[in-house]
Amino acid sequence: QEGENSWYNTLRELNELNHDDNWWTPYEEALIKGGYLDDKATAEKVNSPMTRLEAVTLLTKVLKDHGVEANTNVNQFVDMEDVDLQVVDIIVGTPDGTFKPNGDITRAESLAFITRALTLLGW
Repeated sequence: QEGENSWYNTLRELNELNHDDNWWTPYEEALIKGGYLDDKATAEKVNSPMTRLEAVTLLTKVLKDHGVEANTNVNQFVDMEDVDLQVVDIIVGTPDGTFKPNGDITRAESLAFITRALTLLGW
């Protein structure tokens, strides 16, 4: 349906924001404006998997903006002992006590992080 307030128009307008023919541009601009990303992404980076540390850092920034306290230090994990980073309590390490911060986040892990984040927000 092409009515004035339809989803069709909303999606069309979002598509028109795509200034440089990269699908991620409007999302990237919103994340930069919100202070969640520091710089412009490249096609190579955007089309690469996100690491576990990148995911938890991004979710921590979002949750802190919504009043959730960052109360867990990642140095509790064997492979993060030298890192002093406070994050929200959405992460769980592996059975061997590691976090594998540079490992690509899986869909299942992403869903687990997001589900825990939504729970902290009271959803």
